[in-house]
Amino acid sequence: MAVTEFPKKVIFVDDEQFINIWVVDFLESEGYEVVSIENVEDAILEIEKGVGRAIIIDLQVPVADGLKKNVEEEGKVFSRFPGLFLAKLARNKGFRDRQVIIYSVHENEEVSSIAKDKLNCTYLLKERPDVFSAELLSVLEYDPTDKVVSSD
Repeated sequence: MAVTEFPKKVIFVDDEQFINIWVVDFLESEGYEVVSIENVEDAILEIEKGVGRAIIIDLQVPVADGLKKNVEEEGKVFSRFPGLFLAKLARNKGFRDRQVIIYSVHENEEVSSIAKDKLNCTYLLKERPDVFSAELLSVLEYDPTDKVVSSD
């Protein structure tokens, strides 16, 4: 199991953060340091620094031409929603299950299937701030690396 190296850090990836500034305000009010990022490339650099408490990713986050081929190799849904590519990368770099949170304005069955069944991530809709914030708190409340495992 990967260890949360930065238990108070949440990475927030969205190219239109001004629309969702309430997410940053909410997380900071809960005592988290929020690293705001606007594209896939900068998010990858932040992920490489180590495992934080969570990463929240907009499905429509921009990806530069240099990474588009990598995204396209994952398939049509990943090409349409580059945030899935970043979510998969975060999972492969040690971010656990629900701590990888992807969100969108509209629900999409293909995205939901990939997020929940293949990547084992949290998938939220941003148009419902009350549900979004409640689920976010639920995700952030539990960190398995905080638990002491006894060896009997």
